[in-house]
Amino acid sequence: MNKQEADNFFKKLYDETGKDKYSADWWKHSHNVAIVAETLGKKLNLDSERCYVMGLLHDIGKGNVGNNIRHSVVGYKIMKENNIDEEIARIAITHLFILQDGSHLKQQYKIFEKGEQEFIENYLKNIEYNDYDKLLQISDLIGDINISTIEYRLFGVFSRHNIIENVKFVSKIKELKEYFENKIGCSIYEPFKDIIKMY
Repeated sequence: MNKQEADNFFKKLYDETGKDKYSADWWKHSHNVAIVAETLGKKLNLDSERCYVMGLLHDIGKGNVGNNIRHSVVGYKIMKENNIDEEIARIAITHLFILQDGSHLKQQYKIFEKGEQEFIENYLKNIEYNDYDKLLQISDLIGDINISTIEYRLFGVFSRHNIIENVKFVSKIKELKEYFENKIGCSIYEPFKDIIKMY
């Protein structure tokens, strides 16, 4: 899938959801994550077009179920039903599960419908995160409604969701940030210094 195909696919699903404040925020966030992933992907010598596509589609399930844990499994299923390849489709799941065992999200598991929790747990047990998965995790944090710092974004995440194991979760995010900064040789915020929201 190329950028134009991803843009068309996203727009089609977006138009089907209706345009309210929530969906406008979903639009902005998805596009910002795509821009961040593409920009950092170039610096990492990854396929930057693929990074853009993954960034744009990572939250595709939110159009159906809103901003809750179910958007991961619903987004994955939407992409698979539309013949989007596995490496892109899995981003719907992996972007949310920064701690691969899901321990930071356990209190939200009650929202899953029958079979979804088991599907997610089995899926995550049988994959190893690659640089695209990790990049989308960090891009999701930077590409909020505005492009912002991770610290700024976490205030919103922690206030909206009942995140447990905060210390472990924040430590993993710090590890991801340092991982990519070592790879690109500068702060992950450097490419966005003129537009980033610091607080």
